[in-house]
Amino acid sequence: MNTENTALSAQSPAATRSPRTPNWSKGDDIKLCEAWVSTSEDPIRGSDQKYEALWERILQDFKAREPERQRNAINLESRWRIIKKEVSKFCGKFAQAKALNPSGFNEKDIFEKAKLFYLDDVKKEFKLKGCYKILSTHEKWICNIKESPRKAKGTKRALESADGDDVEDIGEETVQGNSRPEGRKKGKALEESRKKINDMMKTIVGAGK
Repeated sequence: MNTENTALSAQSPAATRSPRTPNWSKGDDIKLCEAWVSTSEDPIRGSDQKYEALWERILQDFKAREPERQRNAINLESRWRIIKKEVSKFCGKFAQAKALNPSGFNEKDIFEKAKLFYLDDVKKEFKLKGCYKILSTHEKWICNIKESPRKAKGTKRALESADGDDVEDIGEETVQGNSRPEGRKKGKALEESRKKINDMMKTIVGAGK
């Protein structure tokens, strides 16, 4: 009887369950971004890689950088989507902070301001600084922080890149799109105030006659 129980126990799901995938560290995230950049910039295959083949190559590159990490292509792709979403969002916040053009601010100051914008919007701290530094300078990453954003807040579009991966446009967090409507509102309010003052002055002058 004990022998049968032992056999059943050995065949149970708990006994055959695969090891749990370790949590992602900051170093793992950076290595993944480096692997993605390295693979997608391959001058021979970079612009002509099928989706599955791309992630298999990214996996091999990642393993070369982190040989002790037991991960598969699905793990990497899943984590990449999270990184891509959060860094894209932060790129928009950085562009927003940079467009304010505060006097005396340097890149570090702008970065800290962008973190505050991100925290206010997402309600959590931005913790992918290492990934941002790698991706924001990558030619295929939609994050041109040196140019003014072009799209109005709330708009998105997915750009299908050559590697089969879609990257969210950071235009969802624009300053230019927001500042123009605000400028019109302020101008209209100012004009209304002037009109009221003029009307009041006419009334006062008329009463004095």
